Amino acid sequence: MLCAVVVCIAAVAGGQQAATDGWFTLTGDPREASKNLIQILPEPIGMDQKVVLDLRVSRDQQRTSFKGQKYRSYYAKAVVDCPAKGAWYLRLVYYAQPSWGGDAIAREDYKEGEAEVLFKDMSPEWSKRLVHAACRVRNL
Repeated sequence: MLCAVVVCIAAVAGGQQAATDGWFTLTGDPREASKNLIQILPEPIGMDQKVVLDLRVSRDQQRTSFKGQKYRSYYAKAVVDCPAKGAWYLRLVYYAQPSWGGDAIAREDYKEGEAEVLFKDMSPEWSKRLVHAACRVRNL
């Protein structure tokens, strides 16, 4: 089943590779900390017409969160609303270093609909592909 999920996500999201640690790369190269990277766990959990998934992002330069936290990378729990064709963060755990290096420096929790998954300063296509892939994998 996992292989079918990974193949479907790759086809729909335009992803590149599955990592040995279970994370699937949508864009970027895990070996290049100086570039943007978006990865997801390939087994999202369906809830009604929504999907909950884990993602992690490493950015090419320091960024500022919704609440003002400076960071280079983060782990997140997100919910994808398939009928609305949108995704929102529920929890973000930030790191000062790229590729989740060092200790976590902050955590932010949000209510559904409060912090949209946008990947700012990257192509808006990545947010759309993430939503489309998650909903398609769950047949929503």
